[in-house]
Amino acid sequence: MITRGPNFKEPIPINIVGSSTFGRYPKISEEKTYNMFISDNFLVPYAGYQIVLDQTKFGSGRQGRGIYASTKLGKLVVVISEHVYLVTINYNLQYDKIIFSSVIQIGTLQTLTGPVYIAENNKPQIGISDGTAFYIYDPTLTQLSKQCR
Repeated sequence: MITRGPNFKEPIPINIVGSSTFGRYPKISEEKTYNMFISDNFLVPYAGYQIVLDQTKFGSGRQGRGIYASTKLGKLVVVISEHVYLVTINYNLQYDKIIFSSVIQIGTLQTLTGPVYIAENNKPQIGISDGTAFYIYDPTLTQLSKQCR
């Protein structure tokens, strides 16, 4: 049994679910929650995922190898098995539904498995490395081109 002294006060609830911004003055609020989301009355470190595209749009590929969100193009670059896809999704958060989506295969890699590394420059061009070759996608050329080994 735990014994507490005469000055012990009842437990005070601590509100740890709050905004990610806080008030400038203490009389407003000093609460701040970093990188957490409320889900089913619990704090979780990610917003969660929702399937918005059918896997049949990605052909017969089975293993996802890499995904990159291009800020310059406003699209996703997705590598599944040896295929590279350019994915566009326009999603309406207010109505929680897809307005438009497209999946276009832009190229094929030499390898079927293993990690891929994806980055972009300011041109914008997308660089993809599968460990054996380096590929560049230039939206003005519309196809993935192999650059070197």
